[in-house]
Amino acid sequence: MLHRQPREIPNDNPRVKQSAVAHRVGDYFDALGRTLLRWREGEGLLWAPQRKLPQNCPGGDLYHERLNSWLEIKGAGSNPFKIYSSQLGSHIKEAEAGFPTDSYLYLLFWYTNKSNLGGKNHRLIGAATDQRELERILASHTRDCYVVDVRVLAALWQKSGACRDLRHSDWDKEENRSMVPVTETILQKLADDTRQELVRLDLPRKFRRRFLRDPKDENKLVRSIQPIDISLKFRQRLVKFQLFLIVPTVMRERIEKLVLANGNGH
Repeated sequence: MLHRQPREIPNDNPRVKQSAVAHRVGDYFDALGRTLLRWREGEGLLWAPQRKLPQNCPGGDLYHERLNSWLEIKGAGSNPFKIYSSQLGSHIKEAEAGFPTDSYLYLLFWYTNKSNLGGKNHRLIGAATDQRELERILASHTRDCYVVDVRVLAALWQKSGACRDLRHSDWDKEENRSMVPVTETILQKLADDTRQELVRLDLPRKFRRRFLRDPKDENKLVRSIQPIDISLKFRQRLVKFQLFLIVPTVMRERIEKLVLANGNGH
C-alpha cells in the first residue's frame, strides 16, 4: 500500500509560511465545524447548488439545512478572531432581509497557540513543518468552540467599534482591513454571565428572552450558558473541547440534538 507523504509547509519565506499556515488552519476548523454539526455534502438550497459556498460569500461558509441557518467558521489562537466588519455587515443585512432564513451563526474555535518552553514563549503552530504536524497540534490544543448568533456580534461591533487589522498590512491584498475585535475573553464573559452581558450590549428585552429561556421551564430565564463537553473523532484523532451555544434557546436545542446524536458530547 502506498502512503501519501504529508504536505510540507513552505518555510523559505516567513510571510509565505504565515499565509500558508493561516489558510490551512482555516481549512482545518472549517472541516471540524462541519463534522461537529454533522453537515452533509449536498445539503443546500435549490438556488445555492454550490453547497459549500465560495470564500467571503455574503451567505457565510455554508448553509446548514437542518439548522435552517448560514454558518461562518473561524479559528484563532493568540490573536482576536479575524471577523472583518465588511463581511459581518453583509451577514447582518442578509439576516435582516429574512430570506430564506434570518439565522446566521458564527462557529469560533479557540486553540492554545503558546508554549512557555525554557521560560520563553513560543507559537506552537509556527513549529509545524507539514500538514500532519499542524493537525496534531490543533487537535491537542483546541480548547473551546463558541457558536454565536450574528446579532450578538453586531451588538459587540456597535458597542466597541472596529479596529484596523495591521498584522498583515505589508503583504495582504486588502491592506488595513477593518476588524471587529472579538477575543476569547469577550466570548467567555458572554457564556459565563450571559444575562448581564446581553443587557450591557443594549439588546432588546424581547431578544434577550429568546436567548435566556430555560428549555425545561418557559417562565424561567437562565443566567449563563452551560458548556457541552465534546469528544469528537476527527481525521483519526480525538479532539476534545467545550462547546458554548450563545444562540436563542430554540437554536440551542437544535444544535444539541445534532451534536449529542452520535454520543459526541455530554
